[in-house]
Order: sequence, then C-alpha cells, then structure tokens
Amino acid sequence: IDSHNIGIIGLSEGGLIASMIAAKSPAVKFIVLMAPALCSDLDSWLEYVALQFRADGAAEEFIAHDRIIREKIYYAVTQQPDYQIAEKQLYEIINDYFVTMTEQEKNESEKLHFAFTDKKLDMFVKVFNSSWYRFFWQTDSKVFLEQIRCPVLCINGDRDYIATASKNFPKLEQCLKKAGNQDFTCIELHGLNHAFQTCQTGSLFEYGTIQETLALQALNAIGDWIMDHVQ
Repeated sequence: IDSHNIGIIGLSEGGLIASMIAAKSPAVKFIVLMAPALCSDLDSWLEYVALQFRADGAAEEFIAHDRIIREKIYYAVTQQPDYQIAEKQLYEIINDYFVTMTEQEKNESEKLHFAFTDKKLDMFVKVFNSSWYRFFWQTDSKVFLEQIRCPVLCINGDRDYIATASKNFPKLEQCLKKAGNQDFTCIELHGLNHAFQTCQTGSLFEYGTIQETLALQALNAIGDWIMDHVQ
C-alpha cells in the first residue's frame, strides 16, 4: 500500500461522505465520486423522484399527488427536532395520503418501488425519521466541496434518475472552482444506471434483472483516471 497516495471512492450517499472526509483531511490525495448525493434540497429530491417514477412508467397525475406528500414529509422531518413527535406526524401524513388515493393510484403504487404503500409504511417512517436523513436533508454539500483541493473525479450514468449529472456536475464545478481546485473531471457514461450497470431504461424494476455488477466502462474510467493521478 502506498500510504502517500490514499484515495476514497464513494457511491451515491457514499460520495457525500467522501467529500466530507476530503474536506477535513489533507491525507486524502484524491476522491472518486460515483453518482454522489450532492443535492439534498427539497426541489432536487422531488425532481429525482419524479424522473425515476417516469422511467418506471408512472402517470403524471400519480407523480403530482406523490409530490404533495413528499413535501409534507420533508418539512415534518426538517422542522421537527423531536423524533417521537416527528414519527407521529409522519404516520398521520402518510395515512392521510392513503385515504386520498384512488383505486388506480393504489394499484399503481404497488408496482412502483419508491411509492408509498401500506406494507411499507413502517419502513418509510423509520427511514425518513432517521438520524442520517435528518442530517442529509439539512446539510448543503457545498460546505464540504468548497474546501476540497485534492484531485476529484465525478462520474454519472446518463440513465441514473436518483442522482443526475445535470444536477451534480454544475454544483461540483462551481464549488471546486471556489475552493481553488484546478484538478477535477466530470464524466457522464452512456447507458448506465445509478449502480453503474449497463441498462436499457434505468427503471428500478430493471435493476433486478441485470446480471452485471459494474460496467467495464465505469471501471476503466475510474482506473485510468486514478493511474494518471497517483504515479
């Protein structure tokens, strides 16, 4: 191990963690951000969910209805510091949403991974009210990105609807330039989903049908870039 050339690779939320570490530790010599979760504001979250729902075949009416409940969930979590009170509010919000759903929406929600269903109620409440989500939703990644001076590679698949290049690349470029970082690269890879697998549509259902672990073009992009920066 070359202890003078230690880097960090982070995927999705791990990309945010890699940025946090690189901002605090000069020992980190480079970072690779794979579809990093850099945009955690409400508008970005709603945009990502809508994009994924469309890829999964959801109707626009369903997406519009879903947007309303997600706004309420976001504000319940970010504005209520007491976990127990927030938990009660979340159950009320989601149960009220179930009451207003049409039969068509209920049938549609059963087919959509991100959609709210009775079976997933406890899971959704636990996830959204977790310490991580509370931190994630109330943290602007620019606080860390504007401190990073080591080389940075950011890659995104063009069929990733969970964290998109259109959001990540401009924010990363703006923040790193402010940090005085002159060594960063952003690459959008064709035909890859959020897990950097070769795909056709990027739908969540498709993820479970793909045998590939990680696309060769992603491995090559990372490997080539690292070799250029550690020799």
